[in-house]
Amino acid sequence: MKTVYGILRPLCLLALLNSLPASGAIFRCVDSQGTIYSDTPCGPSAKQIQVPDNRIGGSFGQGVVPSESRPEKPGPTPAPKAESPCKSFLSTDLRHYIIGKDIVPGMKAEDVRKSLGSPARIESGWEETWVYTDIYHGYIIESQRIVLRENCVVRVEKIGPQFR
Repeated sequence: MKTVYGILRPLCLLALLNSLPASGAIFRCVDSQGTIYSDTPCGPSAKQIQVPDNRIGGSFGQGVVPSESRPEKPGPTPAPKAESPCKSFLSTDLRHYIIGKDIVPGMKAEDVRKSLGSPARIESGWEETWVYTDIYHGYIIESQRIVLRENCVVRVEKIGPQFR
């Protein structure tokens, strides 16, 4: 066991040191064979060059003009958009809703069809209502009314006996 740790420790240290940024100077030398870059002066024509730090990072607010000195953008203010009844769901959440036949406000009409199938009846108007039916003791009864606006669920009305 001691030999494994003896090998791993230097390897981890080496990996850590390789990940640190280099802080040495870089020199450019031009001769008859072309341009050479080196970390040591490579001749009398060697010139030290500055390489900007290209690491990703920094802190917020660098290079940002303070809001007091920023000019206002001219032009009319856009009219506020009416909120869409559609919502964004995580794909796993949406999958669970569809598989569990659980309809929630914000779902798209196509997701309702994937979950419950086609409705027995569609009532049109300002809001479209999809009516789903079930058979209960030999009678066809309404089980759910799903109200849609702009092709998205805004309300779910569960009616009659609930089997779930």
